[in-house]
Amino acid sequence: LFDPRTGESHGGLQASAQSKLQPLLVDLRLLRFDLSSIKGSNSLKLREAVAWSLQRLCRRMRRREAQASQKVVGDSSGQPRLELVRLEIEEGPNEANPGHQYFDPPTLESDESHTLLLEPATSSGRLSAKSRHGLNRGLETLLQILDSLPSADPPHGEEGRWTWAPGVLVETAQATKAQTLALRIEDTPRFPWRGLLVDTARHYMPPKVIESLLSTMAANKLNVLHWHLTDAMSFPLELRRLPELASLGSFGSNQTYSPAVVQHLVSLASNLSIRVVPELDMPAHTASWIFGEPATVSNCTHVLPDDPNDAKNPFKARDKLALDVSSVRTMEVVKTVLQEIAELFPD
Repeated sequence: LFDPRTGESHGGLQASAQSKLQPLLVDLRLLRFDLSSIKGSNSLKLREAVAWSLQRLCRRMRRREAQASQKVVGDSSGQPRLELVRLEIEEGPNEANPGHQYFDPPTLESDESHTLLLEPATSSGRLSAKSRHGLNRGLETLLQILDSLPSADPPHGEEGRWTWAPGVLVETAQATKAQTLALRIEDTPRFPWRGLLVDTARHYMPPKVIESLLSTMAANKLNVLHWHLTDAMSFPLELRRLPELASLGSFGSNQTYSPAVVQHLVSLASNLSIRVVPELDMPAHTASWIFGEPATVSNCTHVLPDDPNDAKNPFKARDKLALDVSSVRTMEVVKTVLQEIAELFPD
């Protein structure tokens, strides 16, 4: 609990005080956002990125309106309501590269810290960060709080008791004066790499599923999608100069990722402040290359000892195939693969 007038923080309220605490109310339909305090707003990319994040938040809030309407109980007349949230990016643009600090793709060094203050006394809140990535994390924190705040005074009794800020501490039911308790959250990630691994080389995932996964990652403040793209089992990534790697090496023509799809997913992830780190297995685990580029793979399974597990798992033998590093064609293909991968993924 934080008192903005004195700057004092309190660990909590006694049980007797908790029974007199009423929550700050919020009507998601009437909540407004002020972006005028975002420095560097002359950056078009920054404005577009912040607007995109805010529109996404509002869409998610609208989906909660039905739930919020069910919370309307009791008499909430005279109760403070959260009406306005100001968004701030504190630091100005980099002089050597104006606007870069705001709209840089997420990196290991991105500053994701943010501060959220909700003040019942002014019916307002303030979310401040040092980068758009911190602002995105702060919007998730804000939504977590909004999910908890009722739209009207909750019922009395143990189940309806409100025990934390932001709220109003009323001495008696007939009291005309009340003490407001603000909520202040200062958050910064403990780990710069908070990742999730997906293996589409073994189990193809449609782009829509990956989009949903990215949204879920952002809601949980994860910031790295480790995308295991290719393995011995399949090569689902379409390459412009090596089209047969995917057309012949994937699980099927409808189970590949075109460059446009990859660029869309990487862009979506960047908007959510999520890095996409691709993994392409080489020189081993490259059996899927043998269908589109047979000259690149050294097929030496006939000289390996018999493995009874190969009969049980037809893919097991593929793990034993590797690139033929003595082949000139192998060097050409690897160079092309890495060049096209570098064009698709900034990380």
